[in-house]
Amino acid sequence: MALIAIKNIEKLLSKLGNVSKLDLSESMRTNSLMMQATAQRLVRVDTGSLRNSIMPSSTKQTAIISTDVEYAVYQEFGTAKMKGKEYMRPALSLNALAMTRMTMANARRKLAEEASK
Repeated sequence: MALIAIKNIEKLLSKLGNVSKLDLSESMRTNSLMMQATAQRLVRVDTGSLRNSIMPSSTKQTAIISTDVEYAVYQEFGTAKMKGKEYMRPALSLNALAMTRMTMANARRKLAEEASK
């Protein structure tokens, strides 16, 4: 039986406790831009108002894609009289793996930086 010793494990574990405080804004900004581009490509265009209103924003740990066009929700989900023409949910599905990988790589890098302090 082999025994593996990890030096300063307490220090490392205390750093891992700060995962929720990591600044992942770089990844979140990129994620929101990817989602915006895909949603704009997928959305049904009549006048272009909805497509042009899809805007990205982000915080340290959140990617946000929003629109202020009031009929956007009906376009995505439909109504009693109209079937929805999804664009946001497919955009998320198409980008989920790439966004997850990028965010995890960024988090690993940030954790390594924290652990080396």
